Amino acid sequence: MPLPLTAEHDLLGRRAAAADDVVLECLPQLLAQASHDLNNHLATILGKSEIALMSDEPARWRRGLDETFEAGHQARLLVADLQRLVTWQQLGAEAPVPLSDVLAMSVRLAGRSLRRTGARVEVDGGATIRVDRPASVAVLTWLLVREAADRAEVGVGRGWRLGGRTLPGGWSLEFHADDHAFGEDAWARLDREGGAGGVLGSIDRTVRALGGRLEFDGPVTRFTFC
Repeated sequence: MPLPLTAEHDLLGRRAAAADDVVLECLPQLLAQASHDLNNHLATILGKSEIALMSDEPARWRRGLDETFEAGHQARLLVADLQRLVTWQQLGAEAPVPLSDVLAMSVRLAGRSLRRTGARVEVDGGATIRVDRPASVAVLTWLLVREAADRAEVGVGRGWRLGGRTLPGGWSLEFHADDHAFGEDAWARLDREGGAGGVLGSIDRTVRALGGRLEFDGPVTRFTFC
């Protein structure tokens, strides 16, 4: 039986507020990682520039400039992503965003953890899927990818897939990672602990706040939103 319009509006309002709360809760973690990454980029820019300026060897000078340019490019992307996340949070459901944009940004924000393990994430957001709480979905996906990378074996190159699928009345977010330790056992442990602490707890609260549910299908962790 469908909810009366007033009750449905109140439910959506409560879900939006809960999703916003989770974003604000995770923001210090995200900013701490972002500031660390930004400092690393700036250190590369300054260090490589100094080496290039001191070098009389053209090849070494060019190599230093190339690495300086790349670090500056990554720093610019990081700042742009943080600005975009703030804009999405401020607009809320007023401006739906393509899921592919949200997933690509989340993977970039998790770049330090991915580089540490040598993992690569292929992103397919689904051509037509747009999400109306992009900041919450971005934080959810960032937590998911970062947690999987942090649990993975260091230095072993691997390919993971992150994508969306259109469903009747909604959509799903799917994470394919055959070899990661982020799966049903971890979620079962979280349930036994009352869905409380740590990264898994934040993911769990975000999914619930967005009105979603968690499913497993072999190596696939799936969040369904209808």
